[in-house]
Amino acid sequence: MSEIMRTFLKPEETNRCEAFRLWDMSFQPRVTLTKTYDVSPLLDQKEPFEVLLSWCAAKAASTIPEFYLVPGAGGFYAFEDLGIVTQFRNENGDYQTISLPFDESFETYLRTFHAIADRRKAGQKPEPLDDLMRFDCLPSTFRHLDLVSLPDPEQGNPVLYWGEVREDGTLPVSFQFNHIQMDGYEAAEFLENLQQEIRKEKC
Repeated sequence: MSEIMRTFLKPEETNRCEAFRLWDMSFQPRVTLTKTYDVSPLLDQKEPFEVLLSWCAAKAASTIPEFYLVPGAGGFYAFEDLGIVTQFRNENGDYQTISLPFDESFETYLRTFHAIADRRKAGQKPEPLDDLMRFDCLPSTFRHLDLVSLPDPEQGNPVLYWGEVREDGTLPVSFQFNHIQMDGYEAAEFLENLQQEIRKEKC
């Protein structure tokens, strides 16, 4: 395991000090926002939909500083890079979980995805993301639902859930985040960035 690239910060050393004071003792500090996306640019491509959407989500998050902070131990852990946890369908049609680092280059991200997916198919367990800020991008088990909210007050990292692609090429998405980590403004900025990334031809 390489050296863990994270730094512990006291709340007053970040721009989230007031949010920490307001939400740290909250019974439920997690918030869910929902949005419906036009994902038609990602459909009918040779690459798995899950890898396309997870890269777009990570790219949309990568420019927002709050995504690199996770609350814990009375303060925040600040990370230098993002790590993605997503799922893909194996030959049997079952979902398998995969963890991989985000890369600005989609081609590099794709090569890493396939390399790790091959190891997962061979029976290797998901690789830990201890040195990366974890961002979960997961297809919901409840595919028919437009909203998925699975609150976990102990969970600090953000999670993006999606349902089933509709006939018109739209997709309902639920984004969960810890209010200590970010406010609605940053969350809404991420959701807008995501649609922009999806629209880009290279996705």
